[in-house]
Amino acid sequence: HLCTPAVCTGCAACAQICPVGAITMEEDHEGFLRPVVRENCILCRKCEGVCPQLAVGSRQGPAAEAQALWALDDTVRAASTSGGAFSLLARQVLDQGGAVFGAVLEEGRTARHVCARTWEQLAPMRGSKYVQSAIGDTFRQAKTLLDQGVHVLFTGTACQIDGLNRYLGRSYDHLLTCDLVCHGVPSPAVLRDFVEETERREKKRITALSFRDKSHGWGKAHLTLTFADGTQHSAPLYETTFGRGFGMGIFLRPCCAKCPYTDVQRPADLTLGDFWGLDAKLELPTRREAGISLVLANNPKGKAALRMLEDRAGQVQRPLAEAVAGNPRLASPSAPSPKRAAFFATLRTQGYAAAEQQFLTPPPLPYRAASKVLTPGMKDVLRKILK
Repeated sequence: HLCTPAVCTGCAACAQICPVGAITMEEDHEGFLRPVVRENCILCRKCEGVCPQLAVGSRQGPAAEAQALWALDDTVRAASTSGGAFSLLARQVLDQGGAVFGAVLEEGRTARHVCARTWEQLAPMRGSKYVQSAIGDTFRQAKTLLDQGVHVLFTGTACQIDGLNRYLGRSYDHLLTCDLVCHGVPSPAVLRDFVEETERREKKRITALSFRDKSHGWGKAHLTLTFADGTQHSAPLYETTFGRGFGMGIFLRPCCAKCPYTDVQRPADLTLGDFWGLDAKLELPTRREAGISLVLANNPKGKAALRMLEDRAGQVQRPLAEAVAGNPRLASPSAPSPKRAAFFATLRTQGYAAAEQQFLTPPPLPYRAASKVLTPGMKDVLRKILK
């Protein structure tokens, strides 16, 4: 009796807790990983006990205030999506001989959670991944390390952290968790299709993808593709077909439309994001365009972790309301696209190129300009004439 597909987040806590390996995570018709129960199930019901959607999860907060944070090391900051908060927290754990769990993007097309024990292994975890990551067995790996007394930092979406908390079933003083301000998780299959269609058009292989290339500035997100021949192609994220679909919410996981984590009651010790909405009149002893992280300390452990960064980070305390105003996903879920079902139906029957052309490619500029000034009645008359 697992949770229904409509609310399943794909956190994989059920698959990892199963003592006989009877649950596997498999892609559904939209490309999202879902648990499948095999015949060797022994009806122990441990899977039901760890599912965050079948029971009340561990929620904390709200934080009393928000922190605007940036790494003092310009190299760390430049390599990070915003201000470098994740890298600083990870460095703190690695310096203690600990382990950091986070998502990496392999060859620009597949995101999965891995464990890093060195600064070099950590590098691919930096940067936004606008696709759902496969958790794999990282909850099990984290528990093994925690039981050995190893310090662990585990980062992920709020639903993944809630799944981890329920899987562990207890608190650990040497575990620090970070969830993310999340717009919603796109289908892994759609990202693969986008990459493969781009390779087909360009006639060369993509080896890396950056969703938030900061070379054009923090507030000017660019999607940058790196090809096997060393060349790159960069464009404003929301002018690419994948970025446009992400912004529309047309290929997000179904549960994202009713996400229970889009508020300031968080499952993690810390919440990380971009500090959009930071008062423009606020004078900071740093360059905003280099990136500013938003950090919410949701409990005493989170506050203690922030204090440990005082010699490596600039920090300014800000009202929580300011952070919420600039990050709507701290107040409500992303609105579902009314074209979602049609998009996936076209993707399934006609392929990505057709779905991209029909749903993700804007009409020519004259049509877009006309749509802003014509009344609905005038548009109906024009449609009849054009037919």
